[in-house]
Amino acid sequence: MHHPLASSANDTPYGDSPFGVRGIAYVLALKHAKPAWIEPLRAKAGLRDFFSQIFLATAMYDARPLIVLFSAIARAEARDVKDVIVDRAGATAELDVKGMYRHLLKTTSAPEMAARLPKAFNRYFEPCVADVSEVTDTRMTATLMRLPEAFFGLHVYTTVGFVTRCLELAGAKRVQLRFAPPQPSPLAQSPATVDVGLTATWESD
Repeated sequence: MHHPLASSANDTPYGDSPFGVRGIAYVLALKHAKPAWIEPLRAKAGLRDFFSQIFLATAMYDARPLIVLFSAIARAEARDVKDVIVDRAGATAELDVKGMYRHLLKTTSAPEMAARLPKAFNRYFEPCVADVSEVTDTRMTATLMRLPEAFFGLHVYTTVGFVTRCLELAGAKRVQLRFAPPQPSPLAQSPATVDVGLTATWESD
């Protein structure tokens, strides 16, 4: 399955995309990055104002520049951008479970955690929505809906890192995630959106 992180067809100015992400994603990514990695972004006309602002953890921001930021980190660390997104999302999960969203994600078992995860996704992304259709002792099936077709990979790889780490913190072992091919969202929208099926499996002691 191909997960695009950007599209040349998407010419929406940075900062104006209808797809939002919670500011904590920018706060943590910028905290991880060295200043020298960020300065080139602030030097670009289309990104200067965006990356010069102060990001608030609970505010909502355009999600597209986050891909540019993750790409800059990946280049500096000589890594694949997909791996950077997964790792950063896992680090965010650690903070959420123990901090900002600890009441939302406080659980005593992996199945209970799996049932609560869509609430976290829905708080992080707009207008995207996650919905769980089934949870068993070792399996969860869900759907990520209304993802931006041009860069739905951001949401997919964020989900990989976040869901995997949350389940591990709840006691799950050997977590695996599988995604179905993206399908056009039922209601036509502009920019185009897709729905993606997700299956997570794990083992428990």
